[in-house]
Amino acid sequence: MMKKPLELFLQNENHYEAVVIATKKPTLKNRSYVNQLFYHYQIEARFVTYINTVLWRYAKDYQKKRKHWCDWHVFKLDQSVGEDLTVLDVLADERVDLDHWTVGRDPLESVTNRHLHREIGRLTSRQRQILDDHIAEQMSFSEIANKLGISQQSVSKSFHTMMRKLLIAYQKGE
Repeated sequence: MMKKPLELFLQNENHYEAVVIATKKPTLKNRSYVNQLFYHYQIEARFVTYINTVLWRYAKDYQKKRKHWCDWHVFKLDQSVGEDLTVLDVLADERVDLDHWTVGRDPLESVTNRHLHREIGRLTSRQRQILDDHIAEQMSFSEIANKLGISQQSVSKSFHTMMRKLLIAYQKGE
């Protein structure tokens, strides 16, 4: 079951303390501070939803294109491809990169916010891998850590740092 936005907001220790202070001392300053924290929390939540949607749509589109390509390029294993070679011989050749024919465009090409697009382009290959694995492939931080041979905390910290940078870039483009 999904947690409600207020419950998730209050899980952050700083947010919780601000709400407690505003409840005990309901001054205009305290109330506006809590409102400001919640506003920024909502923007971040919308941003994460936006990035998740972009990557999910890309992954869905990629799978559709890959299936379409595979449907159009059905090989018979004993079909001749010239010079006494069969498709089976070509597939057995390790120098042939079959993924080259099915690789689509950059998953973040559909990001329309130019500030966000530029910031995504500045990510390191490891950060892009973490972003893609976590959002598009729906892998957990521990699965990504095992895949990359690093700690789960490192993956989590890298992901959250990256998301903060992307959020700032996204807000510049609003």
